[in-house]
Amino acid sequence: MDKAPLPTPLPIGKVQMLNGSFVGRQVDLNKTLTTLGQPGVQVIAITRRNNGFFIVQVENKNGEPPQVNGKPLSYKARKLVDNDMVELLGIKMVFSSPDTDRT
Repeated sequence: MDKAPLPTPLPIGKVQMLNGSFVGRQVDLNKTLTTLGQPGVQVIAITRRNNGFFIVQVENKNGEPPQVNGKPLSYKARKLVDNDMVELLGIKMVFSSPDTDRT
């Protein structure tokens, strides 16, 4: 009897904080869905899928939307690529793709 192949584990990406009180902190994107931000003010979600990582604006009552590489983020998911710069509530962070992880 043939056994079904085990599913390939999804990759783990990272975001590293570049400024603010959490400068240097790294968040592993090891869940299917990771949310960042301040509920009631501004929140983004990063989803981990078989074909990569996607970011979407979930909530924005701050006026200025969160940004990726200086462009406003919307409620439509956008694929992240290595070294994308994300800005949320004045906090800048950089996305690191597992495909280029050098550690």
